[in-house]
Amino acid sequence: MALRKEPGRRYSSVEQLDNDLSRHLDDLPICARPNTVAYRFQKFVSRNPAVVAAVGLIVATLFAGITTTLWQERLALRGQQRSVLTPQLALYTYVDVAIFIAAAYLTRARPRRLAGAAAAGVAFVLVGLVLARETFSLGWWRLTLTEMPPFLGSLYAADVSCWAATLALVSWRITRRFGWRGQATVIALAAVWGPARDFVAATMTELIVITPGWTPVLGWAICWMLCVAILQGVMRLLAGPARTDPLARLNRTAAWQTTPSVPGA
Repeated sequence: MALRKEPGRRYSSVEQLDNDLSRHLDDLPICARPNTVAYRFQKFVSRNPAVVAAVGLIVATLFAGITTTLWQERLALRGQQRSVLTPQLALYTYVDVAIFIAAAYLTRARPRRLAGAAAAGVAFVLVGLVLARETFSLGWWRLTLTEMPPFLGSLYAADVSCWAATLALVSWRITRRFGWRGQATVIALAAVWGPARDFVAATMTELIVITPGWTPVLGWAICWMLCVAILQGVMRLLAGPARTDPLARLNRTAAWQTTPSVPGA
C-alpha cells in the first residue's frame, strides 16, 4: 500500500503506516487489506481460537440434540401421543430464550433495543399466523393432528417470538454495520433458510404435511420475506437509529485524519 502508484491509495502519513503495523502485530484487521467479512472473520478466529472452537462445539451439540428430539417427536406422533409435544416445545423455548439472552449480551443491547426486539418478535408471530392461515386455506399444508391444544399453541408462539426477537437483534446489528445491503441480505437469506428449515422440520416430525410442488415453496419464501421485513421495520421504529453503536460503519479515512500527529515526525 505504501508503494501504490496512485497517491490517493497510499498511506497519507507515517502514523497511518505505524497504526497498520501495530494492528498487524496484534492480529487485527489492517487497512491495507480489503475490509471484507471473510477477512475480519479470519482475524477473529486467529485471535480467539478457543472461543470459536467452544461455540462450534455448543452449536454442534445443540444441533444433535434438537435433531434427536425431532426424531423422537416423529415416532411419538405416529402413535398419536400428544403429551410428548409439551416437554419438547418447552425445551425449544428454553433454548431460544437462552440464545436471545446471549444475543442481547453480545450485542450490548440496551432496554430500548430489547423492547424493540420483543415487539418485533410479537409482530413476527402475529403476521406469521395470518399468513399461515392464508396458506392453509390454499391447501399448501395441513396438520396431521386434528387439533392443537391451546397450551401447546401458546408455548409454540412464545418459542417463535423469542427466536424472532433474536433475529431482530442480529438483523439490527447487520443493518447498522452494512446499511441497506445488509438489511436486504437478511431478508433474502430468510427467504431461503426459512422454508428450508420449516420443510426439514415438517419432514422429520410429520406434524405438518407440505403439499408437493414449487408453488408452496415460493409462497412460503414470500411469507418469510414479508415477516422478516415487518420484523425489521418494527425493530427500527422502536429501537431508533444507533449512531453511537460501536459496531456501526466507520469511515476509516476520517478516523485516520483525526489521528493526532506526532511532533517532529
